[in-house]
Amino acid sequence: MAAGTAPKAGAEGGGGGGAGAQGAPIGFSESVIENFVRETLTNAITQFAQQGELKSIVYVQPAVQGEEMRMVGIEAAFASPSAHGECVNYLRTFVADNKALAVIVIAEKKNIAFPQVWQERSKAQWQWGEGEQGIFMQLDAVAPGATHKTTERKLWFIPTGAGKQGTPREPVPPRALVATLSPPLAHAGRAAPLPALPPLGLKRSGAPPPPSY
Repeated sequence: MAAGTAPKAGAEGGGGGGAGAQGAPIGFSESVIENFVRETLTNAITQFAQQGELKSIVYVQPAVQGEEMRMVGIEAAFASPSAHGECVNYLRTFVADNKALAVIVIAEKKNIAFPQVWQERSKAQWQWGEGEQGIFMQLDAVAPGATHKTTERKLWFIPTGAGKQGTPREPVPPRALVATLSPPLAHAGRAAPLPALPPLGLKRSGAPPPPSY
């Protein structure tokens, strides 16, 4: 998407067939979200390993059986506050229209000009050095149709080292979720319990594992 515009042209993926091919609603379950997280993380790590970089993207978990996972390219979303705000507005509409069960935002640290959530954080809040590169992964999960307009959120950082050709290590959450990459994108539904990120057997970061939150 062009800087400062909503990522409408960046929408990828598909509906997984026409209306006649759609199945019954998937329904929320922790296993559905776990599978969504694992598939998204695997896609991201595979792309990074093959191409040496990762474009900013949003993965959307569909609510209907038979529909493919949707992807929305948001390469310019973190270029400025205005671009970020316009992207958030577009994504909220996209997520609501598709009645998504969950949304994952993926972005490399080096591609984020705004918001730089790691800046001005204490060692207790951000355990990596300034030169540490990596990948942010933010999950919003809700259960559509419920009455409470809240959402559960979780943020992970996947360290890749300080060099240009980094190697992804085991994802870990910052010790304190003091900021996130965006306001809630899936903002209607019942708060749902979020799973721990499934281990992929990657090399662990040298930082001690942070406590759960």
